[in-house]
Amino acid sequence: MTPAIPVIVIVVVAVAAFLALALVIGAIAAYIWYCQANGLGWPGLAVPGASGGVYKLACFK
Repeated sequence: MTPAIPVIVIVVVAVAAFLALALVIGAIAAYIWYCQANGLGWPGLAVPGASGGVYKLACFK
């Protein structure tokens, strides 16, 4: 096994991790933009109360 193979694997994994992080950050930014651009307030997570409900992503004013 040549010494270059582990370096190549590390670089490939690092690039894949960077792309995954960029995708997550982009999705969050798009969600914030959607809520703000349509006058719906800020995005958030609705949690069920004592009387029931569901977890859901929503825009809140």
